[in-house]
Amino acid sequence: MQDELMPDENMQAEPTGQPPQSADQQAFGKTAPIESDGETETEEEQQQYDMLVSRALNQMHGDGKSNIVNMLSVNKSPAKGMGQASALLLRGLVSSAKEAGTEITDKVIQAATIDIVEYLNELGEVTGVYEYTDDDEADSEMKDAIVMSVKNYTDAARKAGEITPEMENSAKKQLQTQHDKEAGQQAPAPSPVAPAESSGGLINSLMQNGV
Repeated sequence: MQDELMPDENMQAEPTGQPPQSADQQAFGKTAPIESDGETETEEEQQQYDMLVSRALNQMHGDGKSNIVNMLSVNKSPAKGMGQASALLLRGLVSSAKEAGTEITDKVIQAATIDIVEYLNELGEVTGVYEYTDDDEADSEMKDAIVMSVKNYTDAARKAGEITPEMENSAKKQLQTQHDKEAGQQAPAPSPVAPAESSGGLINSLMQNGV
């Protein structure tokens, strides 16, 4: 992933409510409540999720749009393009949030990943980069893109010393379980996807429970 997107240096969690959305964001849809195996999400987690997805949409329809569309178009495989772009977006946004004093939780990163891939797919379609023969093809590309996003994200995190290969494998198993569940329910809301930024949180929980 050699393309670079500008991180949001002023990323901070909004104290209440959802951050404002641009007209483009509203056209693509609003951020949805986090869903994770029926667990109740905290207000802070929902705010982090709203912030992360909204910031990603800001880049998709703002200064980063041309770079993102180019990244989607240079790859023959839609899945590869979306996987690279979503991982790059998440790494930059999570890093910016951390530097600003906001620690994005594992659950939020995971929930945002599927949502971001879906928005990238819509961006690819409306810009003419992607043309699918049917919905099944689009769904297949997005599923592969999520897996590739996990790989790209965890490769970068591993190089930074943030996770181990064992943690990555656990996260991938959780990804498959959650994606299959969402596919079966045809639920529109995002579900857990990406691995953690550290050895704590969800990753440790998964490993302790033998996932």
